[in-house]
Amino acid sequence: MSSDKLKKLRRGVGKWTAFYRENPHRLAVDYLGMKWLKPFQQALIVMCFKYNYTMIIASRGMGKSLIAAIVCVLKCILYPGIKICIAAGKRGQSVNIIKKIIEDFMTSSTNLRNEIDDYKISLSVASVHFKNGSSIQVVTAADSARSEIFMNKEISKMLMVCMILEGIITYINNFFVSGELHYQVILSLIFGIFIAVAYKIDLLKLVNIESGIPYLGSVLTGIIFSRGSNYLYDLMSRLVQIN
Repeated sequence: MSSDKLKKLRRGVGKWTAFYRENPHRLAVDYLGMKWLKPFQQALIVMCFKYNYTMIIASRGMGKSLIAAIVCVLKCILYPGIKICIAAGKRGQSVNIIKKIIEDFMTSSTNLRNEIDDYKISLSVASVHFKNGSSIQVVTAADSARSEIFMNKEISKMLMVCMILEGIITYINNFFVSGELHYQVILSLIFGIFIAVAYKIDLLKLVNIESGIPYLGSVLTGIIFSRGSNYLYDLMSRLVQIN
């Protein structure tokens, strides 16, 4: 590209950037396809850009978290390199904003998917990273919240270990004590471990339990898989409740 064309392109990008910074609601509608935004929601988005401090007081169902998520996304797109921290009384409230971006906005907007480089949601980390260097990070609001998160993480680890031990002891009892060697049980155990190892699935990493022994996490995950969907669903439900 010639220098003249490059300068012209930069001037054009600069003009559109300036326009959308003054009219961020138009970027949400035109670029991200959020044509469902109500007029009052568009006005609130503009106010969040115009003022350094904005407080929204509204009843349930008015879309406070929705507006916060949209503003975070628009800021990251329009201001490359910006770092946004989200804090709330409970960590789950902050994580919900990240979930809205990933599960709701990204699935319905190709342009937003092209803007985002990486994202992560786990018990300890929740963040979204954009290709232009911007990022959105969930942080802990208070010491009490940090203590609660630490306890939740430790309980999650203990729950995961206990569920795995329960599965191992059940198989030992079936194979060596009661002598119930049903072929269905053996096949489910073999295929569960094979699939977990082959696809490198390690549920223990979800609660930050890592072993120096290769494939141990995948083998233990395979044991969980072999217990069936109800067993796995029960485990994941308990982890979600703790978090």
